[in-house]
Amino acid sequence: MKTAELPKPKAVPWVTSAGLILKNEAGLHCDNPPWQLVNQVVHELDPGHGNSFCCLAAPDYSYVQTLRGFNGCHLEWRIFTPTAPDGYIHYRAGYPGGSSKPIELKKHDYVSPGEHRDLIQLADVVEAFRAFYQGDGLPALFDWRPIDI
Repeated sequence: MKTAELPKPKAVPWVTSAGLILKNEAGLHCDNPPWQLVNQVVHELDPGHGNSFCCLAAPDYSYVQTLRGFNGCHLEWRIFTPTAPDGYIHYRAGYPGGSSKPIELKKHDYVSPGEHRDLIQLADVVEAFRAFYQGDGLPALFDWRPIDI
């Protein structure tokens, strides 16, 4: 079965922040972070001055991560599952109905390739981190397409 044909899990196995780890590019590493800190860390991301990336990881090694640029954010969600060929599925979020035209997320020090619909607004990134934090699974706000990394 191809990765793209795998079912998307509706929810994740954790139900609280217990065991979650929050990291950012500036060197933060926080076990069991309160939601207020997660929210703050996502909002403080910059477009490439040493703190444009953060990740919230679960005890099963699933995670949500974002990269912020001048023109938006990339949002990815990895789910570890034994039914996937590599043991995980890595998704990138995109807005439904958006263009698949190639466009780059631009930062001061890096350019990340992707599609036009991949440029996510920061407020929606925060909501995805909240869904992960609460164990709600992939937010329906986005189209989630598997990507190889």
